[in-house]
Amino acid sequence: MIEMIMVVIVLYIAFSIFFPGFSYKNKWSEALLLLNARDLIVTSDRIGKLYDYSFNQGALQDFLINSISNESIISWSDTDGAIKSQIVMACNCTNEQMVNLTRWMSEVNINGRRINAIQCFTNLDSINPCMLSSDVLVIWVENNKDLSIYNKTLREYLKGDGGIVEVADFSGKLDYVQNSTFGLKDGGAWGSPTYDIVRKPTTADSTTYQAYKIYLNGLGGNNTITEFCKYPQTIKKIVPLDEDRNRVLAQVDSDIGFPASCVIFNSTRIAWMADFTDTTFDANHTKMLTSIILAASNKRPSTPSIPSVSIGYMTPYINIKNADMYEVYKFDLGLGYPY
Repeated sequence: MIEMIMVVIVLYIAFSIFFPGFSYKNKWSEALLLLNARDLIVTSDRIGKLYDYSFNQGALQDFLINSISNESIISWSDTDGAIKSQIVMACNCTNEQMVNLTRWMSEVNINGRRINAIQCFTNLDSINPCMLSSDVLVIWVENNKDLSIYNKTLREYLKGDGGIVEVADFSGKLDYVQNSTFGLKDGGAWGSPTYDIVRKPTTADSTTYQAYKIYLNGLGGNNTITEFCKYPQTIKKIVPLDEDRNRVLAQVDSDIGFPASCVIFNSTRIAWMADFTDTTFDANHTKMLTSIILAASNKRPSTPSIPSVSIGYMTPYINIKNADMYEVYKFDLGLGYPY
């Protein structure tokens, strides 16, 4: 009897191995994640809260806790393409210039959203921790400083997502970095300008478009600005290296030949602005600098997109806000199971 029982057990095990029973594995748990994420995003958009939830993690988590019944689901989110609510500026500046930047950017609000800017000082000798953590590098050049020796550092920095903003006047020959990185050249003889104007970009994909709309709509700047392009003859007249007017955000109203420029973009992340602080300046000048810094800053997510989860999905959604200015960005909501 014992032998028969053992034979039956062996046969049962053998049959279960070689002829397993039919099983079907569904993916309802994964589908539930996608459906929940879609419903949460659409609901928050319809109640007019998606913009707030995009930049306020506390408000988003409160909404998710009250909306998701499954406590085992974890969540995360990212935004892409929007000005960050906190911008880190690496500043190659004097203490006075850093204090001024802090004051000028202390009360920036875009579409009702507070933008905080924090600074750290950096030299340009190498990519140090300050530069690594920054969203934009501000270089305030004094005494015709030669940036050619820092060309490798600047090129390495631009391989990331951060931008570079330079504030400078030039009394001597422009160096290699001014030509190649910032796209500037000596524009020749000065004319007799009376005031400076802000040039409207020809298309929405222009390199100056974002800074233009931030300055005029987001910060409420004026179309005309008290002169800061025009200087004594010892200061160089600056124009784009390729004389492309679409790269000029601000210029004098009239001049000999190509108009002298106050603000030139070499890409959406690289900009030069004439130093307005060595003459009389007002809020329009500081708003212009602020808008350039915001436009050039990194707008990519700064945190890993997906935490450690067993199963997880991110659901993208394009959102639009148009209170002070037209703002388009991508919001990603992630949901997943930790195990």
